[in-house]
Amino acid sequence: MNKKILEALKDLKVPVLYGWYDESLNKTHITFFTFSEIPEDYSDDEYESIENYIQVDIWSKENVEGLKRKVKKAMKNKDFIYIDGRDQFEIDTKLYHKALRFYIANAEE
Repeated sequence: MNKKILEALKDLKVPVLYGWYDESLNKTHITFFTFSEIPEDYSDDEYESIENYIQVDIWSKENVEGLKRKVKKAMKNKDFIYIDGRDQFEIDTKLYHKALRFYIANAEE
Protein backbone atom coordinates (compact mmCIF):
# COMPACT_ATOMS: atom_id res chain seq x y z
CA MET A 1 0.00 0.00 0.00
CA ASN A 2 2.83 2.42 0.83
CA LYS A 3 4.27 2.05 -2.68
CA LYS A 4 0.89 2.91 -4.20
CA ILE A 5 0.62 6.06 -2.07
CA LEU A 6 4.18 7.14 -2.86
CA GLU A 7 3.48 6.57 -6.55
CA ALA A 8 0.32 8.69 -6.34
CA LEU A 9 2.10 11.63 -4.69
CA LYS A 10 5.51 11.50 -6.40
CA ASP A 11 4.88 14.36 -8.87
CA LEU A 12 3.86 16.98 -6.28
CA LYS A 13 7.40 18.39 -5.88
CA VAL A 14 7.41 18.17 -2.08
CA PRO A 15 8.96 15.46 0.12
CA VAL A 16 6.59 12.57 0.92
CA LEU A 17 7.33 10.38 3.96
CA TYR A 18 5.67 7.53 5.79
CA GLY A 19 4.91 8.47 9.38
CA TRP A 20 4.61 11.83 11.08
CA TYR A 21 5.85 15.42 10.79
CA ASP A 22 9.64 15.70 10.39
CA GLU A 23 10.80 18.98 11.95
CA SER A 24 14.32 18.50 10.55
CA LEU A 25 12.99 19.17 7.03
CA ASN A 26 11.88 22.69 8.00
CA LYS A 27 9.82 23.02 4.81
CA THR A 28 6.52 21.92 3.34
CA HIS A 29 6.18 18.16 3.27
CA ILE A 30 3.59 15.39 3.21
CA THR A 31 3.32 12.41 5.53
CA PHE A 32 0.96 9.45 5.43
CA PHE A 33 -0.04 6.40 7.45
CA THR A 34 -2.68 3.68 7.49
CA PHE A 35 -5.11 4.20 10.35
CA SER A 36 -7.30 1.16 9.71
CA GLU A 37 -7.22 -2.10 7.75
CA ILE A 38 -10.46 -4.08 7.79
CA PRO A 39 -10.75 -7.58 6.29
CA GLU A 40 -13.85 -7.95 4.08
CA ASP A 41 -15.60 -10.30 1.65
CA TYR A 42 -15.30 -13.58 3.52
CA SER A 43 -15.70 -17.00 1.93
CA ASP A 44 -14.76 -20.32 3.51
CA ASP A 45 -13.83 -18.42 6.69
CA GLU A 46 -11.13 -16.45 4.86
CA TYR A 47 -11.22 -12.80 3.84
CA GLU A 48 -10.70 -11.94 0.20
CA SER A 49 -10.10 -8.20 0.39
CA ILE A 50 -9.05 -5.49 2.81
CA GLU A 51 -10.53 -2.04 3.25
CA ASN A 52 -7.64 0.39 3.77
CA TYR A 53 -8.11 3.77 5.43
CA ILE A 54 -5.22 6.17 4.89
CA GLN A 55 -4.45 9.59 6.32
CA VAL A 56 -2.33 12.01 4.28
CA ASP A 57 -1.04 15.05 6.19
CA ILE A 58 0.32 18.25 4.65
CA TRP A 59 2.63 20.26 6.90
CA SER A 60 3.65 23.82 6.02
CA LYS A 61 4.48 27.26 7.37
CA GLU A 62 2.18 28.66 4.66
CA ASN A 63 -1.43 27.95 3.87
CA VAL A 64 -1.19 25.34 1.10
CA GLU A 65 -4.77 25.06 -0.13
CA GLY A 66 -3.58 24.51 -3.71
CA LEU A 67 -1.39 21.59 -2.63
CA LYS A 68 -4.35 20.10 -0.78
CA ARG A 69 -6.37 20.08 -4.03
CA LYS A 70 -3.45 18.46 -5.88
CA VAL A 71 -3.14 15.72 -3.25
CA LYS A 72 -6.85 14.95 -3.49
CA LYS A 73 -6.66 14.76 -7.28
CA ALA A 74 -3.49 12.61 -7.27
CA MET A 75 -4.99 10.14 -4.81
CA LYS A 76 -8.25 9.97 -6.78
CA ASN A 77 -6.25 9.19 -9.93
CA LYS A 78 -4.90 6.08 -8.13
CA ASP A 79 -8.43 4.96 -7.11
CA PHE A 80 -8.41 6.30 -3.55
CA ILE A 81 -11.74 7.74 -2.40
CA TYR A 82 -11.62 10.94 -0.34
CA ILE A 83 -13.73 10.51 2.80
CA ASP A 84 -12.99 13.55 4.97
CA GLY A 85 -10.45 16.12 6.00
CA ARG A 86 -9.56 18.76 8.51
CA ASP A 87 -7.62 22.02 8.28
CA GLN A 88 -5.76 22.86 11.45
CA PHE A 89 -3.19 25.32 12.65
CA GLU A 90 -0.72 23.83 15.12
CA ILE A 91 -0.20 26.64 17.63
CA ASP A 92 2.89 25.13 19.28
CA THR A 93 4.80 24.70 16.00
CA LYS A 94 3.12 27.52 14.01
CA LEU A 95 2.37 25.06 11.19
CA TYR A 96 -0.59 24.64 8.93
CA HIS A 97 -1.67 21.01 9.13
CA LYS A 98 -4.09 19.67 6.55
CA ALA A 99 -5.23 16.13 7.34
CA LEU A 100 -6.92 14.25 4.48
CA ARG A 101 -8.45 10.80 4.82
CA PHE A 102 -8.93 8.31 2.01
CA TYR A 103 -10.36 4.84 1.50
CA ILE A 104 -9.43 2.08 -0.93
CA ALA A 105 -10.43 -1.58 -1.09
CA ASN A 106 -7.76 -3.96 -2.34
CA ALA A 107 -8.12 -7.60 -3.30
CA GLU A 108 -5.77 -9.84 -1.37
CA GLU A 109 -3.00 -11.36 -3.46
